[in-house]
Amino acid sequence: MGTQEFHIVGMISHLGPQMGVADGVALGNLLKKNPHVTAVFTGDGASSEGDFHESINVAAVWDLPVIFVIENNGYTVSVRPVRTVSLQTIY
Repeated sequence: MGTQEFHIVGMISHLGPQMGVADGVALGNLLKKNPHVTAVFTGDGASSEGDFHESINVAAVWDLPVIFVIENNGYTVSVRPVRTVSLQTIY
C-alpha cells in the first residue's frame, strides 16, 4: 500500500500506531534537512490509545514537521464513541 516513488509509507494499523511511524519519518526528514512535511491520517478511535497521545506529544516537544489528521467518523473501530469515551464530541 506504500510507495517510495511518491513518498508514501504503508499504513501499519487503522488506529494509533502509525502516528509514531509518522513521527519517525518526520524526524528522519528533519535530521536530513529535507524540507518535507509528514501527514498521517487516523480516526477518532485512536484517541483512546496511548500511541495517539505519545505521538502528538513527541511531535510537539521535538517540533517535528508532521500533520495529524483525525477523522471523527462516528465509530471507534466497531462501536459508537459513546460506548468508548465520556465525551459527547471529539474535536
